[in-house]
Amino acid sequence: MPIISFSLKEWGVETFWVSFFYGVCINLQNYGIDQSFTQRYIAAKDDKSAAKSAFSGAMMYIPGTFLFVMVGSLLWMFSATHPGLIPAEVSSQSDAVFPWYIVNRLPHGISGLLVAAIIAAAMSTVAATLNSGSTVLLEDYFKRFFPGKASEGRNIRFLRSMTVLLTVASICVAVAVMNVKSALTAWWGMQSVLSGGMLGLFLLGAYSRRTTSTQAIIATVLGLLVVVYITFGQKILPLPGWIHLNLSIALGTLTLFFVGWLLATLKRR
Repeated sequence: MPIISFSLKEWGVETFWVSFFYGVCINLQNYGIDQSFTQRYIAAKDDKSAAKSAFSGAMMYIPGTFLFVMVGSLLWMFSATHPGLIPAEVSSQSDAVFPWYIVNRLPHGISGLLVAAIIAAAMSTVAATLNSGSTVLLEDYFKRFFPGKASEGRNIRFLRSMTVLLTVASICVAVAVMNVKSALTAWWGMQSVLSGGMLGLFLLGAYSRRTTSTQAIIATVLGLLVVVYITFGQKILPLPGWIHLNLSIALGTLTLFFVGWLLATLKRR
C-alpha cells in the first residue's frame, strides 16, 4: 500500500480516511470537552475572548502539524540518503531517530536549546493535564458525593493528593509504553479507546434536547460496546473487513449519538 492511500475499502490500516475521521473526532473532543482546553475558555473574560482563543488555537494547529510532518519527512530523507549512519538499534524504533539526530548531528549550542525547549513544552503539557485531571476529580466527584466535607482546606489537600496519584499513574503508563515501536501511534490508539465515544454524549446533550437520562445511558452503553468490540472483539467475531483501532472513537461517537437521538425520536412519536 502507498504511503498515502485514499482507498475506501481498507479500514483496517492507517489510510487517509482513517486518519481523517480520527482527527475530526479527536479534535472535536479536545476543543469541546477536554478539561485542559475548556479550563482556558472558562478563564476568558467573555464569550468573544473564549471564541477567539479557540479559533486562534485551531489555526495554530495547522502550521504546527505541517512542521511536525516536515521534520519527519526530512528525517526519513536523511536516513535514506545516509544508509548505515544511524545505528540499527536506533532506526528500529522510529521514536528514537529524532533524539539521536538532535544529540549527534546538530551543533552543541542548538542541540542544548532544542532539548531545553522540548523539556519545557513537556513540563507545561504535563502540568496542565495533571491540574485539569485533579480539578475534574474534585468538582465532579468529591464535591458531588461528599458535599459536607468540602471546604477550602480539604479541597486543597484533595487536589494535591490527586495530583500525586495521577503523577504515579502517568509514570506507570510511561514505563509500560517504553518498548513500543511508536509511542505516538500507541497514544493515538489509547486515546481513541479510553475516550469511549464520550464526544457523542456531549453532542447528544447539545443537539437532542428531548433525550432523557435513561436513553442517554442506553446509548452510552451501546457506544462503549462498539469501542470494546473494535478493541478486543474482532479477533473473536471478525467482520468481513478489519476495523482500525483509531476508528473506535469515530464509530463509538456515531453509535452513541444516533442511538440516543433515535430513542428520543421514537418515544416522541
